[in-house]
Amino acid sequence: MRTSDNYLDAAGALISGFDYDLQLWVKNYIIQDCGHRPEHGCNCLGRTHAGQDIRTSFKKEIKNHD
Repeated sequence: MRTSDNYLDAAGALISGFDYDLQLWVKNYIIQDCGHRPEHGCNCLGRTHAGQDIRTSFKKEIKNHD
């Protein structure tokens, strides 16, 4: 059971936490490896983008809330 929160910056980018849309973990803006065993042949986004900055790997539209 997850007990932590997501942390977002002022622009709405995920600093640390879990991105439910992309199904991957982020720590200090860096995408974390999924942790599945290599023999499982996992090709999820966490595995294929591990070590990348989420802000540049997956640019999302930030909605302007006036």
